[in-house]
Amino acid sequence: MAEFFKKIIFKKAKSFWGADIQLNMLVEELGELIVAIMHYKRHNRPETIDDIKEEIADVTLMLDQIRFMLEIKDSDINEIITEKLTRTFKRLQMEEKLAKQ
Repeated sequence: MAEFFKKIIFKKAKSFWGADIQLNMLVEELGELIVAIMHYKRHNRPETIDDIKEEIADVTLMLDQIRFMLEIKDSDINEIITEKLTRTFKRLQMEEKLAKQ
């Protein structure tokens, strides 16, 4: 979906529902993703993967909406992601060294 169109929808959602309700919706969508993941772990059927895909889409939209509402810049998030990936990479390197000993 075009970024411009998304921002129009996010702006309308903010003015109509407000940030508090949308934060509650994010929590609800996160809960639904957790349930879908638990169903996958329990049943391991193809349809549970479809449920996970749908819930990831819902969570992604809500996260994007919250980032828009709270004016969180992509660059700030990307910087934090890079830091976390770097930390994880270092941990993996350390674990690999320990496993070889």
